[in-house]
Amino acid sequence: MAIGVNEDGCREAIGAAEGMKEDKESWRSFFVWLKQRGLCGVHLIIGDKNLGMLETNPKVFPGGQSALMLVCARLRLAGTQWGTKRCMNIFEEVRHLAKKDENGNIVGIWGAMSDFSRSFKPWEDFNRGLYLAGVECIDDAEAPGGWTKWIIPGYEYIYVECENDDTFSKTIEYMKDSSIPLAGAVHDFTCPQTGKNYMFFPIRKFICMNVV
Repeated sequence: MAIGVNEDGCREAIGAAEGMKEDKESWRSFFVWLKQRGLCGVHLIIGDKNLGMLETNPKVFPGGQSALMLVCARLRLAGTQWGTKRCMNIFEEVRHLAKKDENGNIVGIWGAMSDFSRSFKPWEDFNRGLYLAGVECIDDAEAPGGWTKWIIPGYEYIYVECENDDTFSKTIEYMKDSSIPLAGAVHDFTCPQTGKNYMFFPIRKFICMNVV
């Protein structure tokens, strides 16, 4: 289902597709159908963690920005505070600790950030802080010698593909203009399957409750 915001700031259901797949072609067909029904003036599209939507939007709605939103309960990383490029060559040391998908592929390669207190607050002036390059690991993983394990609190994120060097500054500017607070440190993410890079901007803490 697609929900839009009209000129009065009210939400409206503008379209729905039953049984639609999550691949690129399905999103393209859905967006084209919305456009044929008269949808125009699209400035921003926000959805869940689906790259097909992100890649299709600029082709159907040129000029419109895309941002994907993800709720992450808690993120565990096994990594090193060396640079990301250097780490890429030695991730084999922690491959056995990495979280994998149903096909056995590593779920994600991260460049996690935190302030110096390790409270995962934004970097000071956005240019001073801690950086941990690593792989998303299984919950009970123990980091081997020379590696560090970070457990990042749960946040709701907006994440954006890094297409240009100004992705960070443009997203921060957009968030300020839209009164969206930055709730913590921004993280880098590389998709192992596509090689594409993204930035994750936390916008609010995710509170997890255990109910018995």
